[in-house]
Amino acid sequence: MKLLIVRHGESTDDLTDQYGGWADFHLTDKGKEQLSESATKIDNLNVKFTKVMCSPLLRAQESAEIISTKLGIPLEVFHYAKERNAYGILSGLNKDEAITLYPEFANVNIKTDFIPGKERSEDFGDRVRAAFSKIKELDTDVVLVTHGGFTARFFQIFLDIETTKVGDGGFALFEINGENIEILEADGIEY
Repeated sequence: MKLLIVRHGESTDDLTDQYGGWADFHLTDKGKEQLSESATKIDNLNVKFTKVMCSPLLRAQESAEIISTKLGIPLEVFHYAKERNAYGILSGLNKDEAITLYPEFANVNIKTDFIPGKERSEDFGDRVRAAFSKIKELDTDVVLVTHGGFTARFFQIFLDIETTKVGDGGFALFEINGENIEILEADGIEY
């Protein structure tokens, strides 16, 4: 089976310097253009994908709709593909606003420090594993539209590879045979 993991396009929080995570933001016009370009590239892969699955967050759903329409296949919201809630109570806040409201978290290391409401790294890893397990059960070629954090964690867990960039609209195509996972192609994702 083949799995194509796609990162959503540019979203409004990218322009307003807001913390993302589980906060819900729309795609920008640029983000829509990015996904339109990615959808054309995906269509040219000549893989017979049967469905598009996506995170429930707006930026991923809007991205998935563009791909689903281009490929002419159904779209399904897949809650396991949601981004990591890395920012907890800071999610959705402008970074200056966050410093005013929560000065005690002004200089935290988002990757390692505690923030109330933050999803633990271990829990996020378990969710990525569960997502992959459920997708494998489908035993069909699937497009998964998700987020940069989810994509990077997938590479870490299943390929033991650290990504250096997961660009807006970037994607990676994988061949999955039992426990063997091979990267066939990547566009906008560097590792």
